[in-house]
Amino acid sequence: MEKKLEIFGSYEKGITDSKIIIGHNNTKYIVGGNARYNIRSNIIDWELMKNNSADQKNQINWINSVLKLPKYIDNTDTLCAILQELMSLSHIDFLKFLEKSLNLNEAIIIQLRRLFYIIVQKDTKDMCQIEFCPYEPVKRITQLLDAMNKINTIKIGVDLESFDKIKTIVNDIKNIKKLKDSKIDIIFQEQENDNLSKKIDKFVKIYEAVYPELQQIERDNITVAQKIEDICNIIEDF
Repeated sequence: MEKKLEIFGSYEKGITDSKIIIGHNNTKYIVGGNARYNIRSNIIDWELMKNNSADQKNQINWINSVLKLPKYIDNTDTLCAILQELMSLSHIDFLKFLEKSLNLNEAIIIQLRRLFYIIVQKDTKDMCQIEFCPYEPVKRITQLLDAMNKINTIKIGVDLESFDKIKTIVNDIKNIKKLKDSKIDIIFQEQENDNLSKKIDKFVKIYEAVYPELQQIERDNITVAQKIEDICNIIEDF
């Protein structure tokens, strides 16, 4: 008998994944647990809807809510096509999509926002040309640090020794965020008679299957955020 992945137990089992980070304006944030909580809630909501013979409107609401689509879509044919396209993605692209829809990069965005405003407060015009972007946080960190490397470090109030520490931390960050490409174990062939409910059932099985990887992605993101916090502290101290 196939063993069902256990993500439906007490949320407290995952409390050790939670960390406290300091964001902009010294605001404290508790981060972690989004993968477990959101996947658990979304799957339970879907199972409850199925057991109560949910109408098509509720199914449509579920998809829009779970996938965080840029605009609300109520055409069932379009939604079926979107789900099929998602399930046809490479493993890495599928994980990257879910990373955003599940808000697993929350900790990085919080710390990147803090870093961005610290640099803005240093009043270095060359670096302020790089805009804050929550969608490519690690890339933006690298761009910011590259910009710092091109200007006189005195302008941002960081000595060379501290700047070398920052560069070491950036290299550490680059080594953390590495996803490995592979195939999703559960493969479904598109069926012409698949209705929206069947498409969602197939999506949910894959959604649940990749949970361990999504949980690790969130943990890695928190580690990245903690290292960005170290960078913020170094710059703020000068």
